[in-house]
Amino acid sequence: MAARVAVEAPCSLHQKGFKREEGCASNLLLLKHLVGTAKSNHRSLYLAYIDFKKAFDSVSHDAIILAGKRFGLGPAFLTHLRSTWGLRPGATLGSPGVLLTRYRKGLNNINRAPLKPQLKLWCVTEVLQPQLQYPLLHGEVKTGWLKREWLAKEGFDLDELPKSAPSDSWDSDWWNSVDGAGCRGSATLPSFSGWVRAGTRLMSGREFVSAIKLRGNVLSTRSREARGRPERPVLCRHGCQRPETLGHIQQSCPVTHGWRVQRHDKIVTAICKHLGDRGWEVLREPNIPTPNGLRKPDLVFWNSVQSFVVDVQVCADMGVATPNDAHERKRDYNNTPIIRQWVNEQSGKPPVISSIVMNWQGAWAQASYNTFKALGGTDELGKLITVRMLEDSVRMYRMFCGAGALRNVH
Repeated sequence: MAARVAVEAPCSLHQKGFKREEGCASNLLLLKHLVGTAKSNHRSLYLAYIDFKKAFDSVSHDAIILAGKRFGLGPAFLTHLRSTWGLRPGATLGSPGVLLTRYRKGLNNINRAPLKPQLKLWCVTEVLQPQLQYPLLHGEVKTGWLKREWLAKEGFDLDELPKSAPSDSWDSDWWNSVDGAGCRGSATLPSFSGWVRAGTRLMSGREFVSAIKLRGNVLSTRSREARGRPERPVLCRHGCQRPETLGHIQQSCPVTHGWRVQRHDKIVTAICKHLGDRGWEVLREPNIPTPNGLRKPDLVFWNSVQSFVVDVQVCADMGVATPNDAHERKRDYNNTPIIRQWVNEQSGKPPVISSIVMNWQGAWAQASYNTFKALGGTDELGKLITVRMLEDSVRMYRMFCGAGALRNVH
């Protein structure tokens, strides 16, 4: 096919792709010549490398046919192109019917594939959706039409739906709901959202689905089951006399106290290992005498340049205990002259007081994430800590609902 295109519509001499020649070698020689000439003549040289993400997946085939016509490709060759990509004469890839059919076919193929749920999600977000990106942006389909078409196919009454559905309204509705309020402001942090779309192999399929449900605050509890059913019980099944919500299970129920401590300690251990690998001197939970009693920050560590005092916390998802508020309270709690003096005597440097705070849905405080990055933490390590925390939270939920939960009362 490339040979026929070269005959019927010759490409630019500067294009090296799809040609029977050593394109890389010739471009390297050209680059070497340009750099050498610039150095010899003491002149500035500016180079720009441009790479289009998913270029072959996102370009509409109709655009290829149109470009072929402009470059003079014959009707027979264009017909061959249409048959190769399965396009009907006169059909546009960006038309609603063709696009919806392609999307459904892709979803069905992914759903039937023997893959873990996280890999199926990766296929949708990284393979299927990029293929539809170009026709969505440049074709006839609008986001509101797609949503209404899907709802119609699922049997919803379109007369009861709004005429338009902005694409960003679904996200904002969730951030403003009871279930999603705890995650507001953390969507852009890689440690919060990166593991969802990365096709992570850190979790089994079952654990991944449960972690997604926990992150969305949709796991079954008595309070959730009682929505719209006022006759259903809402108080904790273990006699706490408090509404049984995921927040209660994860943060305050006496039954889960021991597992909360274990979850916290695993995060501290992961950060300790990271700091030790990077050459920091680390004290874990040192006893610091103060007029108000002993203070035991989770981590005190230093190197030849600076020292830190860091507390770790998994906080609640709503109210005054949002991650950012919890970060400030933890920082202020340890930011006292006595603690500063004690750390200065140990390390020889005035300390930076901070914290690593996230809520049980995996949302980090922005300031905590900045501290984590300043300590050399990578996005991969941040995602690992988040995933492990969510796994422990899911395990806590299952033990709470199981028969053995009462044995863990502290």
